[in-house]
Amino acid sequence: VELSANNIMIPLFSTEQIREADKYAIEQLGIPGAVLMENASIQIFERLRDKILDLGLGKKIGFVCGKGNNGGDGYATARHFYNFGFDVIVISIGNETKMTPDCKANYHILKNLSLNESRIKIKNYEKLSDLNLLKKCNVIVDSILGTGVVGELKQPYQSIINSLNKFDCYKVAIDIPTGLNADTGF
Repeated sequence: VELSANNIMIPLFSTEQIREADKYAIEQLGIPGAVLMENASIQIFERLRDKILDLGLGKKIGFVCGKGNNGGDGYATARHFYNFGFDVIVISIGNETKMTPDCKANYHILKNLSLNESRIKIKNYEKLSDLNLLKKCNVIVDSILGTGVVGELKQPYQSIINSLNKFDCYKVAIDIPTGLNADTGF
């Protein structure tokens, strides 16, 4: 399947094809997962930064990050936005002891930066009202769940997405919106 953007055909991959590409890069080419995550976060940052600046959306950005590699992409991307001068608010969903290693590494980098810096706030998600911190943001980035999700969203994810969808701001997802099936579009 291909998607047309500015008369350029962009191939769309199935979940299995994405997994195979990552596996090939890591196992056959020897590229560490952390390097893949850093490269992805740089590309996400550059494209989103350009869009935000083009639209004049301001410099307050929020991230909602999960405990898997999609969350790790979010933490790393949040760091790039901070380094560029944005105010960054991150809602961290899930216990850090359950984070994937690359996610945990990027979470700790951002957490360490936030200890002495007022432009980064990290809040561990406890209840739905924690999301209200993001109401100050001009842009919210969904990096909760990636392409590996199967079936309907469970709680608290369903409530979180329903709440975020009501916020009046520019929203973007890393890889895929949380809860969207990459293969069926449902």
